[in-house]
Amino acid sequence: MLAKTHNPRFLTDDELVGSFCVRKLELASILETLRESTGPSNQHIIVVGPRGSGKSMLVLRVAAEVRRDPRLAPNWFPIVFAEESYAVSTCGEFWLECLRQLAEQTPDADTSSEVRLSLAEIMRDNDDRRVSDRCLSKLLTFSMQQEKRLLLVVENLDMIFEQIRDSISPWRLRHTLQTDPWIFLLATATSRFEQIESPEHALYYQFREIDLRLMSVQECSALWESNAQHPLPEGSLHAMRILMGSSPRLFATLARCATDHSLEALTRDLRDMVDGQTEYFKSYIDSLPPQERRVFVALAESWEPATAREIAEISRIPSNQCSAQLQRLVQKGAVDISDRTAKRLRYYLRDRMFSLYYALRHSGRGDDSAYRNFFTSLFGEHAGGLPNGS
Repeated sequence: MLAKTHNPRFLTDDELVGSFCVRKLELASILETLRESTGPSNQHIIVVGPRGSGKSMLVLRVAAEVRRDPRLAPNWFPIVFAEESYAVSTCGEFWLECLRQLAEQTPDADTSSEVRLSLAEIMRDNDDRRVSDRCLSKLLTFSMQQEKRLLLVVENLDMIFEQIRDSISPWRLRHTLQTDPWIFLLATATSRFEQIESPEHALYYQFREIDLRLMSVQECSALWESNAQHPLPEGSLHAMRILMGSSPRLFATLARCATDHSLEALTRDLRDMVDGQTEYFKSYIDSLPPQERRVFVALAESWEPATAREIAEISRIPSNQCSAQLQRLVQKGAVDISDRTAKRLRYYLRDRMFSLYYALRHSGRGDDSAYRNFFTSLFGEHAGGLPNGS
């Protein structure tokens, strides 16, 4: 039976530390930045990667380490936002959400009670600038009393800024991030977005970006063995890395259910996993603008890296328009370039599971033959090298 979807927010700090086996270089880099953040301003960080690439696991692991590390714990207090902050649409609401999370996460009952009372009073105020100032005042008072800087762990920052409609709020947030050394923002986003890309926007040049790309072979090996409790043969490991090496979530999900190591079992587990992740795959494809979606689907159909001209032919979009859509998908982190030094660039989906999802959902086949054919073509000569391979 397919294992339940893994949500790192359900893990204790000890479980986070024990299960964290990839993105270790990124973890070390973020922690080093925090240790060095002792001056009058901070170098805020944003972790960028598609859904399932390990963003949540990484930033929650950072928060766990801040609470445990003897060098960090005396100097930092992490405030972890919910995975989606739907109630944030202004600068004041951003700091209101921060204060709400502080009330939930401070271990001191008296402090929590005091913050809740302040929160209830501030929420009756309809002036957003005053709300912002009052929340910041409470947050900074807490920070100075504790003699700790606040590490704000905010997921899906791109979504939050889509919700912010007024033009002033982003600049007010920027001012605080630039001028207040007591506040450090560690954010995530599913892709690079306008607020951090364009010089005319408030968050331009405010973050050091960490891009979660394809896992290394060593990381894939460690993740598989940690979840499956057995190693995967090298040839099969390389094939699995091609299939889902940018998504630790899907990689770990398949590994956890691969107790029977035959090709038959992996085929069955892969079918169950694709079916179980249908909502994730479908919602991502549906969220793309129409032309981007056509180019994305053409890449899913292609599977192998393809030139812009080849993708234009499959998608039936003029070459210049196709190239523009490919660039947007590259910027979003959905598409990679196989060889940037080549004369003719070739593009491919970063998350190859979309290719499998699209092929299988549009094959019109209800049995396992499509999955078996896919696995055989993926693993090639290594398919028979799986333990008990058929």
